[in-house]
Amino acid sequence: MITFSGIDGSGKSTLAQRTVAYLKGKGCRAVKVDVYAGSSFLSIGRLLGSLSGKARKSLENNMNSPRRGAGKVLDRSRIIFFFVDIAVFAIKLAVLRVRKIVPVCDRYLYDTLVHLRYRGLVGEKFFFLMLKLIPGPEKAFLLELDPVEAEKREKEHLPEYYRSKAAFYEDLSGPAGLVSVDTSGERDAVWEKVRLELEKKRCCSSAAPFHPPGMKPVRTW
Repeated sequence: MITFSGIDGSGKSTLAQRTVAYLKGKGCRAVKVDVYAGSSFLSIGRLLGSLSGKARKSLENNMNSPRRGAGKVLDRSRIIFFFVDIAVFAIKLAVLRVRKIVPVCDRYLYDTLVHLRYRGLVGEKFFFLMLKLIPGPEKAFLLELDPVEAEKREKEHLPEYYRSKAAFYEDLSGPAGLVSVDTSGERDAVWEKVRLELEKKRCCSSAAPFHPPGMKPVRTW
């Protein structure tokens, strides 16, 4: 499993797609997975949104803003949903392993955990405790981008959103064993950095090992 994490606008989707194409070119079976978009919380949000446009808008605003009184119930529920997502994704990984498919994650459970901390739902100790429950990727990238540049690219959030999340990703980087990649340059130059990291590993579609939560991955795939 290969994962891409980082603040909004850092290039996760683009690099995940290029990685899938790269792996397929090497003869691997690979698939792009957006763990965050497929989360339980968002799935329920879409269901409610299909019933009421106002409900969907309320959920989306609640997701991307610091915790407020009106959203406390939803906020607390996100922690429960996070544990559900870990269990569900672990099952998906096991299935992909049987099918000999390498998942390439455009955002991962790490990104969800950072978002929970940004919203003030988990403290520092609980943050690192929850980190141990997440299945370990064979290659995990942290895409680094200056928060000011990220704001210029996305123009969706206030500057504090990008600065705070960048700091939380930095806290996560070491314990999670993320490989940092500066994405402030040209797209092809950034991809070359990622490709060189991928070249350090032996890609094989039959070797997509699954690592249960709490276990460190063996760095071969």
